[in-house]
Amino acid sequence: MATPTLSNLGTQSTYKIYICDGDGAKGSTAGILANLQNTTDIRRILLEHAAQNRALVYESTTYGYTNQELDGTASAYKYFLSDASGAEGTVPADALDITPYVTNGYKTAVYPDANDLAVSATLDSVASGIYTYERRGNIQVLKIDTESNTPADSLYRIVETNSQVSDRDILIIVGTNVARAITINDHSIENAEVATVSQNICLENSATFSTASPEAQRTYGGTNYDKSSLTLMWDATSSLWIEINRAPKSVISRKTLSDAGVILPVEGTTIVTVASGGGTTTVGDSTGSLDDGGTRRIQSGEDTSIYDFTGTVTTGNNYTVEKPYGSAKEGDSYKAIWRCAWQKSATDGVNKVTIFETDLTSAEALAGSVIVTTRYVNGEWQDGVKNAASDTLEDSLGVPSGDGQVLASTRAGVRSWVSASGGVNVVTATYDFAVHGTAISTIDIGVELIPAGAIILLDQCIIEMETALTVSGGTPTIAVGVGVSGAIDVDNTHDETNWNATPFSGATTVTRTTPAGSGTVIKVSDTVKASIAVTIAASATITAGKFTVHVPYIA
Repeated sequence: MATPTLSNLGTQSTYKIYICDGDGAKGSTAGILANLQNTTDIRRILLEHAAQNRALVYESTTYGYTNQELDGTASAYKYFLSDASGAEGTVPADALDITPYVTNGYKTAVYPDANDLAVSATLDSVASGIYTYERRGNIQVLKIDTESNTPADSLYRIVETNSQVSDRDILIIVGTNVARAITINDHSIENAEVATVSQNICLENSATFSTASPEAQRTYGGTNYDKSSLTLMWDATSSLWIEINRAPKSVISRKTLSDAGVILPVEGTTIVTVASGGGTTTVGDSTGSLDDGGTRRIQSGEDTSIYDFTGTVTTGNNYTVEKPYGSAKEGDSYKAIWRCAWQKSATDGVNKVTIFETDLTSAEALAGSVIVTTRYVNGEWQDGVKNAASDTLEDSLGVPSGDGQVLASTRAGVRSWVSASGGVNVVTATYDFAVHGTAISTIDIGVELIPAGAIILLDQCIIEMETALTVSGGTPTIAVGVGVSGAIDVDNTHDETNWNATPFSGATTVTRTTPAGSGTVIKVSDTVKASIAVTIAASATITAGKFTVHVPYIA
C-alpha cells in the first residue's frame, strides 16, 4: 500500500480512518477505538472530535514532547489515515499519522518552534541553504539556527519533510541565537548553494531579511535578545513562501503604498543621451536595450518617473517617447525633460520629436528647454502637456492698438504691432458641378468673402479652369458677378459666355474676366460684405465642370 497524503482526508471514500487511544500506533492492533470510512461527513466528525480532545494529544513517547504532558500516562487520542487496503482491527504500517494535523495543537500554540524533538534535533539548522521542517499545523513558529552554529548563514529554500504543506500555511521564522544571524533571501537572488529554480521564498522588494539585526536586538537584565521575526504564507499556485509581515521594520515600499491608494513617483532619474541613430540609455531602461533606435518605451510603476534627455544631434530621424505601458494608478504621472540641441537635417523637412504623443516644434527641439508631462486620468495616459522654460519664450506682445494692425518683425527678431500697409488683397471662390449642380439660377459660390467698403477691381479678376464644362443638350451661358448677396449684378465681373467658348471650354485655361458694360471698378457697401456668384442661363443641363474665380480688391 502507499502512504496517503493529507489532501486525501475526506476526499477518498475508499480510504480508512482509525481513531485510537494513547496506545495506538502504526502497524499495531492496540488502542483502536473506531474504524471509519473516509467520507466528507466523517472528516467533519473527526475534526470536531480532534478539536474537543486536542489537549490530550501531548504525549511523550510518540511525539517527543516532554514538557507539556497532562500526566505521565499515554492517555492521548491518535488519528491515522490509510488507503483502501487498510483492514479493520490493525493500523497499517504505511498509514499516515494525521494526529498533529487534525488537532493543530502540537506545539503550534506553544513558543518557540516545531523542531526541538529528540528524533529531529538535527533539523533545526540550515543545511546548504535549505531549511527542512515537519508540518504540525497551519500556523507554526520555526526557530532556525545556522549550519554547524556558524556566526552567519543564508537561507534560500524551505521544505516540509513529508510534502504535507497546505495552501495558506503560515510560518513565523525566528533566529535561535542572537550571535548567529541568518539572512533569508528572495528567490530572485542568485547564489552558489541553491539553484534559482529551486528557491521558493518571495520577499517584499525582492530583497533580504536578517535575524539578529542590530535594530532588532534588545538587552534586558544583561541578556541580549533578538526581536526579529519573518512571517511567510505558502501560495500553492506559485509554490512560493510569500512574505506577509516582518519585525522590526515591516517593509513600506512604493508598491505597498500604491496598493493602499497613495500615489508616489518612482524614485530616480533615467538619463538618456540622444544620438543620431535614436538614443542611448546610460542609466536604467525598461527594455534592457542600449540603443533604442529612436523610440523610448517606459514601463509604468517600474521605470523612474523622470527621464532626462540630453545630446547634440543633427539628424534625419524621428525621435519618439511613447506613453507609459503597464498597470497604473489614477493620478500617476511621468515627466520627460528635453534638454537636447536636436536639429533636423537640411534635406528631410519632416522628421520631428514626439513625446507622449505631443510633437515638439523645431524650435523647441533645438532649444532643448521643454518639460513634457503625461498623467494617468480616467483609465488612460493623457497626451503630453508641454511646459517650456521661461527664458526661451517671447515676452507678451499684448493686443494691437487699432483695428487692422499686423505683427511685424526686424531681422533681429524684435516684434511689434504696426498698421498694415496699403495693397491689393485677393479672395477666391470655386464653382464645382459636383457640389453646386446644374440649376438654371444665380449660385453664390463665395458668400461674404469681401469686406464691407472694399474697392473691387472687376477687370483684374481671373477665371482659372480645372475641368471643362460639358452639357447634355442646349447652349447654356455662364456669367460671374460680385456684390451684395441677393442683389448682385450677375455679369459685372464676367459677361455672359457660352459654355463651349473660352474660358469655359478649356480644362486648364487661365484668363482675365471680361466685365459687361463699361464699369471696371466698384465699391462695396460700407455696411455689408460682398459675395461672388455664378449665373447659369438658357435651358440646358451641365454635366461636368469646375473653375475658380480670383477677385482682387483694396480695403
